[in-house]
Amino acid sequence: MRLLVSAALAIALLAAGTTTASAAGPPIERTTVRLDNEISVVHGHHPCTGQPAVITVVESGVIHLIIKDDTVHFNGTLRGIISADAEPADGVPDATGRFVSTFGGSGLLLEDGGATGRAVTGFVVNGSGTNSDGTTFRWHDNGRTVFDTAGTPKLDLFHQTANCS
Repeated sequence: MRLLVSAALAIALLAAGTTTASAAGPPIERTTVRLDNEISVVHGHHPCTGQPAVITVVESGVIHLIIKDDTVHFNGTLRGIISADAEPADGVPDATGRFVSTFGGSGLLLEDGGATGRAVTGFVVNGSGTNSDGTTFRWHDNGRTVFDTAGTPKLDLFHQTANCS
């Protein structure tokens, strides 16, 4: 699910144009990006079995972005559905589900999720799903990265909890 946050940040940064400086000081650029049934495919793992899977994600939501003096501030909320096809993928979903993700960050951030200086990012994902055999599962992902003045991650935490039946 970390990939979702990096993808959301990249979409927001690419959607933001550039502005020129004025006598009133550096420009402040505000952008809101709305996603409506955006489809992406990522390689991940089933939260209960750990089995690698090709995961198709369809998500909608909003991302707010402010850029000032090369500093980025962003936050967003996405909701969506997933379809996971255990590898080797055969085109038949082995699990389906729903999720809600909230995320944000601030600092000298790059589109790829890295940083060129002091910055912080974080996210939370909560979801539930059903396997093809009818059993259900829930998951919670939580992550936070803190970058130092050189843009080096000094704290990079990721935690996943899964409840499987």
